[in-house]
Amino acid sequence: MAAATTLSQSEVAQLMQTIEMFEVIAQSQPLDYQSLEILKEAYAKLGQEEQVIKTAKRIARAYVQLGQFSSAILEYESILQRHPDDEEARAALREIEARAASLAPPTPATDTDFTPAKSGPRP
Repeated sequence: MAAATTLSQSEVAQLMQTIEMFEVIAQSQPLDYQSLEILKEAYAKLGQEEQVIKTAKRIARAYVQLGQFSSAILEYESILQRHPDDEEARAALREIEARAASLAPPTPATDTDFTPAKSGPRP
């Protein structure tokens, strides 16, 4: 919480207003990851680590719902860098890997995978 002690009272008040406003936006638009990023930054400036992590998880879940798996993975990995024992983040990463594997493109067809249509003279 050392970051919060370097802020003036007016800066803290402004950050609190920002948090209040962006929490309302995030509640009504849970997939708005840009608003969630602003919210996470405000919590970080106030030194509220628990809220930073909770918001990072919200961001990651939004990315998953939007199909942006690589962004979700990066968000969860950043959580694990700060909190290596976070089981929720680890489980979410495993789930994303499983979902991504199921969406992998099929292997390319080979010559033996199809039978060409017969063409020839018609009677």
